[in-house]
This record gives sequence, structure tokens and C-alpha cells, in this order.
Amino acid sequence: MQGLALRLLCCWLACICFLSLLHDEVIAQLPAAEPMNTSDETPIVSTDEALSPISTDVDLPLPNITEMVPAIVNTRSNNVTRPLPAANRSSAAEPAATPPTLPTNKAAAAPAAAAAPATETAATAAASTNITGSSLRIVPDSQPLPVKPVETSPGWRLARATYYGATKAISDAYDPVRGEGSFGIVEYGSCGYTNSDGTMPFPRDAVAAVADADPDYPGSCGRCYAIRCKTGLVLDNDLQPQDIHAPYNTYLPGINDQVKDSYGRSWPGNPVESQNLLFTSCWNSSSSVADDQSQTHVVRITDSCPCKQVLQGGAPGVAAGGEVRRQHWCCGGVEHFDISYWAFEQMAHPVYGKMMIEYKPVACPNDLGTKDKSSLEPLPFEPGYINNRLVYGPNGIQPGWSWFPYEAKGAFLNLQGAGVKAGDSATCLQVSTGGGVSFRCRECQKPGYQPLVGVSAIELVVRPNSNSTDLYFSSTPQDKAPDLKLYLANEEAQKFCSDVSLNTIKPVSTAPGPNGSKWYTFRIPFQDFKCDFPGAMPEDITNIGIGVPGRDGPDAYICLAKLAFNRAIDAAVSAPAG
Repeated sequence: MQGLALRLLCCWLACICFLSLLHDEVIAQLPAAEPMNTSDETPIVSTDEALSPISTDVDLPLPNITEMVPAIVNTRSNNVTRPLPAANRSSAAEPAATPPTLPTNKAAAAPAAAAAPATETAATAAASTNITGSSLRIVPDSQPLPVKPVETSPGWRLARATYYGATKAISDAYDPVRGEGSFGIVEYGSCGYTNSDGTMPFPRDAVAAVADADPDYPGSCGRCYAIRCKTGLVLDNDLQPQDIHAPYNTYLPGINDQVKDSYGRSWPGNPVESQNLLFTSCWNSSSSVADDQSQTHVVRITDSCPCKQVLQGGAPGVAAGGEVRRQHWCCGGVEHFDISYWAFEQMAHPVYGKMMIEYKPVACPNDLGTKDKSSLEPLPFEPGYINNRLVYGPNGIQPGWSWFPYEAKGAFLNLQGAGVKAGDSATCLQVSTGGGVSFRCRECQKPGYQPLVGVSAIELVVRPNSNSTDLYFSSTPQDKAPDLKLYLANEEAQKFCSDVSLNTIKPVSTAPGPNGSKWYTFRIPFQDFKCDFPGAMPEDITNIGIGVPGRDGPDAYICLAKLAFNRAIDAAVSAPAG
């Protein structure tokens, strides 16, 4: 009996071994199975045709959009946000108007996006989620979210942009939560380019503020930058995707996501809102040209975005006695521009509030609205460009210089046609005795800037503008050279060189002006200012001013056509107009 049991056990073990060998042979003949996805990543949403050439794409209706948002893990926050609204942002019942000369809303029929660059990871390209009018296309991918989800073009740098100034619709929608006057006023900037009637001489869709933490902040007033929107995740100062619920952030769609822009376009939506991230879709995302100049916008710096903002008491929304507020986005880590609302909405919907951009400094075109951006002359990033030869000239204020009239009853920065030659600009002012105008190159005492180093003479072209020869009417009668003084200073240290009075200097030339006046060209040796003591050496000087001497007396009326620096190497004598 025991021998029979032993034989049965041996047969059973032999069968087990045979079946095991047979199983291995069958498995070896089968196609290799894809490895199981054990990561925490889920498929990433994309509509890029180049990433989904196969015919297994699944079209899902927009009401299921919350189920299709990629579960990109935000490691910087555990906050839970409300789900993304299911309805299409651009309702068919309310079609978005197509703005003149601008690309249409991406919700409208737009050309398919071009294939992602070869250097772009699949996750980066997949992050370019496009909400179309009817569906989203699913492309599985488990690659991790890149640190920098957007690529920059050669010769450009990555930055972030917010906006200031706003339409009434924007202010009405968000000021009750953000505070009265929270968007600021474009026309009043720290560069002082505000005419006495409250206007600026630059288009409001072509101006911006630069963060004072940016490396090229010194001398930034009047400098021009080419910028363009980059579709993708918005980065915080630590170069990680921004948490929309961070305590220093206001997520505008969380307040009201139904606000339309000036062209009647609806917000396209944020496909990663449930992950506490912000993904901005640019209006130009349908462009198939890698370096599309038509999507480039040129802005001139007219304001600053300080990390610590000092607000005067009495301003809208400011406590009595004033406040000091920290502006997180302007505190460094990512270079930042605060562009005007009207510039922002040309590139992306203002409800986003933020977008990534690429930028480069360029020579300011005479017309900021020029359509041809390909001819814009690129300039170095650091040190930032300043004009160290011309402060003011035929084309107006020059890069690097602010403009601040004081004790002025009327002041206009760039009056086209008021200069020496037809079409040239001049800055014209009516100021009280003791008043004048100051031109400042902010923080330009720093190495790499220092516009007064090597200057041998200061040249200015000025004329009286009183239209009267009566000394009781004006201290600058129409038939005489204006009695003015020039001064140089280190404004940051409050150190002043000696003043020089024009009535002690003989003009080097004259030219006919309007209404019997003359343009007078003065050239003042730099040594006459005696900038030769600590804190007021040539490398320290950041301010040049023109003032009206005296305390009592009639107002001065003047127009300035040129303010320039001559150096010893400049052999040629400048023409009166510059």
C-alpha cells in the first residue's frame, strides 16, 4: 500500500513539472505585454494631432471635461479646488466676437497646432491642452511634469506676466474681492511719463512695468521689449508650477470665470484647475510658425513693479497713513513684467491673470504700433540698454530716462511737430519759478550703466514758448534766450553738483522757431558742474535737471528739443536739432 502511494505521488509531481514547462513555452510565444503602470501619473490630455497619429483617439463631449483633466500631482499643495465647470467656456448661444487684426478665440475653428519641437518632452507637449468647440483628445502618457513646461526661442528669455489697469467690467468683477482700485492706473507710472492732462504719449496697449528684482531693472524707464505669450503652465518664483490657492495669489476664475474681454471673447478655461495649477492658453497657440513675428508685441517700460510697494494714504483701497505691501510676483526667481491690460488681452484672456512669456530687449521703434517686427534691432540683456548720449531728442524721451516735471502748471512729454524740424518732438512746459523738469536714470550709479562717465559737455536745445515779450507775463519772453539753470545730482544719495546758469553761457548756435522765437543751442563743459566729491563723482550721477531760478515771478514757458551728452571722442559739432 505504501509503495502504491509513493508511485502516485511521483506521477503527480511529474505532471506538475510538465504543466509548468508547457506554461512557460506558451508564454514565450505570446506578444510581449506592456508593463503595468505603477506610477501615480494618469494619462495626460492633448489635442496635438502630431502626438496622436493613430485612429484610437477617443472624442469625449465637453460636459465630461472634469473626468478628462489630467491628474498632474501638485507636490506644493494639498488644497482641494472646485471642479472645472462642465460647460464650454465659449457658448454657442453667445459666439465670441473676432477682434480686428487678432487671431480668433481658440474655441473657434483654428488650425491644428504644429508638432512639438524635438527638444520638447511628450509631457510638455501634452500639457498644451486645447479646449475645442466639441471635444478633447486623449493621448496616454506617463512621463513626469517638466519643471519648465514651456520652451523659449533662440535669442529670447523666459518670463512671467501679469497685468495692471483694467476695463470697468474687469474692475467691477474683481475689485469687490481684491479691493478698490486693485488693478491700478496705467497712465500714472513711476517713470513719470504722464502729461498734465492725465494722458501718456504712448499707446496704452504698448506699455509695461518691470519688476525691480529683474537683473536689468536699472535704467529700465523708456526701454522697449519684444514679448509674446507662451501657452503652458504658469511658474511661481521657485520655478515650480504655480499653486492657484497660494495665500499670496488671487485666482480670478475662482471669483468670476464668466467675464469677457474687450473683444467679447469668453475665457477658454483652465484644464488643470482641479490640480491647483494654472495653464494659460494664448490666443496665438494656433500659429504653426516657430518664430511668428505677427504674434510679437513691443512694449515700452513706463512703470515699475516693486517687491515692496509703498502706498500713500488716501489712495483707493489704501489705509489711512499709507501701507507697505509685498508684491510676490515682482520679488524675483522668475523675471516678471506687469504689462497693461490692453497688451495682455491681445495675447491671452485677462481672466487668466497670468501667463508665461518670452522676451528680448529691442531698439524702440518710432511707432510702437508698427506691424513689421522682424526689423527690430535686438539689444543686450544685461546690463540693460540705456542711451548714454541722448536723454531727449527728435523722437522724444530716450531709453533709460524718466521725466518728472515739478511745480508745473502744464507739461507734455512728447509733442510731435513742436521740435526744431517738421515732425520732430519737443517737451513743452509751463512752470512756476523754482520749478522745472528732472530726467533720471534710476539706479544707474551701478556698474555697467553710469551714463555721465567720460562726458565732456552737456548740450541742450531750448526755446521760449510764452508767445509774449512781456516780462510781467512770463520769465521767458519770446525774444530772449530763456533764463534757466542746469543741475546734476546723485538722487539716491541726495548729493548735488554745482548749478550752472544759462545766462552765463553764450549759445553756440540758434535756429528759427515759431512765433518769432528762436531755438538756442547751449554746450556746457562738464567741469563747470564741479562733480568732484564723494557721492557726486561722474559715476554717481543719475539725475539731470532744468530749473527756473528764483522764487517769485511770472511763470516760465519753455520747449526742450534736445538734451545730450558730448564726450571728448565726439569730434563733430552737433546740429541744433540733434
